[in-house]
Amino acid sequence: MSEIATIDKKGRLLIPKRVRDIAKISPPIQAVVTVRGLGRIELIAVDAGMKKGREIARKKLAGWREEDHEADKIASQLVPKEE
Repeated sequence: MSEIATIDKKGRLLIPKRVRDIAKISPPIQAVVTVRGLGRIELIAVDAGMKKGREIARKKLAGWREEDHEADKIASQLVPKEE
């Protein structure tokens, strides 16, 4: 899907409503802007990026328990116990 967006003299980008609706972006937002080449950028809504990161973390950490990992066992030996 392609739409024409407008960048004004101050560098502000107006993303068409149809594009925002499809991408499920509701202003106000913050976005990560990445240069992908000459005249090409990518915008990722910070909230959307965080959501994807949480999904990945949940999958990777499913069933993870601190006490099962060697690094945690070593670290717990280095930290003095409170009396």
